[in-house]
Amino acid sequence: MKNFLWYILVLLSFLNSSAQQANLNDSFALKLSETRNVDEHFVMSEEKFGVFHLDSIKKYSRVYINLERYDEALVYTNVLSNFYIYKTLQHKEAFKTLNNFEKHLANVTIPSEIGKYYVAYSEAAGYLEQLQNAVLLSKQGITYLEKVKDSSLYEYGYLYLKSAENLSKLNKISESAEHFEKASALFIHQKDTLFYLWSQNGLATLFGRNGLNDQAKKARQVIYEQGPKIGEEQVVAMAHLQAGVEAVFLDDHEELYHYREALKFKNEKSDIQEIVSVLVLSYASEAYARANKKDTAKVYLSRLNKIMEGKSFNSQLKTNYDFAKAYIALSENRLQDAERIGLELVKHIQNSKDAGLSLKINSLLSIIYERKGNNAKALEYYKVYSKVNDSIKTASTRNRFAYVQTQFETAKKDLEIETQKQNIELLDSENKVKSQWIIFGGLGLLGAFCLVVIIRSRNFAKKEKQQQEQYSQELIEAGEAERTRVARELHDSVGQKLMLLTRQTKTFGDTPMLTLANTTLEELRSISRGLHPSILNRLGLTSAITSLVNETDANTDIFFTNDIENIDHKISEDQALHIYRIIQEALGNIVKHSKSPSASVKVFNKDKTIVVLIKDNGIGFSTANKLLTSNSLGMKTLFERAKIIKGILTINSEPQKGTTISLTIPVK
Repeated sequence: MKNFLWYILVLLSFLNSSAQQANLNDSFALKLSETRNVDEHFVMSEEKFGVFHLDSIKKYSRVYINLERYDEALVYTNVLSNFYIYKTLQHKEAFKTLNNFEKHLANVTIPSEIGKYYVAYSEAAGYLEQLQNAVLLSKQGITYLEKVKDSSLYEYGYLYLKSAENLSKLNKISESAEHFEKASALFIHQKDTLFYLWSQNGLATLFGRNGLNDQAKKARQVIYEQGPKIGEEQVVAMAHLQAGVEAVFLDDHEELYHYREALKFKNEKSDIQEIVSVLVLSYASEAYARANKKDTAKVYLSRLNKIMEGKSFNSQLKTNYDFAKAYIALSENRLQDAERIGLELVKHIQNSKDAGLSLKINSLLSIIYERKGNNAKALEYYKVYSKVNDSIKTASTRNRFAYVQTQFETAKKDLEIETQKQNIELLDSENKVKSQWIIFGGLGLLGAFCLVVIIRSRNFAKKEKQQQEQYSQELIEAGEAERTRVARELHDSVGQKLMLLTRQTKTFGDTPMLTLANTTLEELRSISRGLHPSILNRLGLTSAITSLVNETDANTDIFFTNDIENIDHKISEDQALHIYRIIQEALGNIVKHSKSPSASVKVFNKDKTIVVLIKDNGIGFSTANKLLTSNSLGMKTLFERAKIIKGILTINSEPQKGTTISLTIPVK
């Protein structure tokens, strides 16, 4: 922590001056005020903070509580807690110490100390994987400091940072991103580059976990460039560490590179360097073991053992440490040891809400039991692994959509605020002009002003309409991109697993299960085709339209005819997808609403355009009324898709006279 050495200096100064005294008096308050301006860069050897002083801090904390001098008591409590958290890694002791002081907090009058208290309390809860509690404690501290209204307090930004980190682990991406950005803004205001970089590292981790990889790389690049310049290599190490973790899921083969880079960056003066070293060495040992580079993995594990020797484990560090040992045992074919450690890990993380840990342990145990020849257990853990993996991907997709939607809503609100400001300025101007009209009788100016207002109102309306159209089009394109991605993932991931399950079931001779597996696989393929028409990529738009018309004809009572020229060479892939979707929506509407005995689809080249004509002789409708009053998303989507491909869509219909849909697309 930033003020950790300052705390030590204050307390040692006091202890040295009062050790000869038999009773306690007001000298602490005086000594505290005298040492507030001491250079924060004063360096003190760690040996001076020994058992004697640690016991003394505990004693004086209790004595000051008994004397009801709670400001002084909290100073001691904060120093003791930080020593537990960062030096001895006794996070349970830190949490217990802070929890015991909570009933006295209302009597403390020093805002910065209360801020430090909430920082340490949420930090300890986070290391104990009490994520909900950690977020609650951070928010309590933020609420208190917001009332204080002192943006220069370092604890203000740090509480936002810790809240953001724990919200990220709880998959609350929008709220987490908001808190990271608030933390960054506060640290920039305080000119605190180090913690600004920590905020960027947290933001990069959040983006990376949720598939926003470009944003994650951009945030990390700032850390790679600025961290070494200010001598804070530990933040660079953590940025590379998280990039390595994400590389496993991205399968971009850069995992070992990032771990090697993380091991290069150290800052022995940092309070958290020991924690950083444990994490980096744990992940590096595990990764090299998985890559079958056993000698390198064992070297890193040996270094890790030296650090952990004699230390009290917290659940997070022990979990990473045990994963490293398990994978090294697996790489050396010590399957009994690997199994024992794996089953212990299950106990450690069973109450954790971290889906990533669940994914890792089930993958590990599946591999262990497969090598031991216990296929039943291997399959059991593999099923859980697959389920968790699919859940993570689904949650990641949902989080990306939520984040994009939040960003859009924020931009929309900013636009509304800007519009309101402009309207306020406009009203002020109007009032001034009215005063002038009253004074000078400027009736002519009134007319000119009204004209300006009308023109500006039209411009505002036009601009708003354009923005709404742009948003609708981007939403459609984003939806298509996500459909394509989900279809591909269903085919490549879940589909492949179902095929594997089908083969294994066939091998076991379980006929009912084989039938269920085949049926499920066919349903999955049907869903995948519905999400994205793969025939477009395989055979082109012309064949896709023909197949769509024939399929609709085969599955309805309506008689469809088609006359489709080859247009594949004249359009792009994006245009092909939107043309296909327009025809698909139109045919769906005919089947649902037209009550027509027959319909036709024509696609042909005309001059420098492609024309699509879709006709039916059904019940029809009043085009004017329908377009003015319809809230149909399908109808609106037809026109937005046409705009995306620079096409012109017209719908002509009258009651009892059928409907004609015409789409004209310009081509080069």
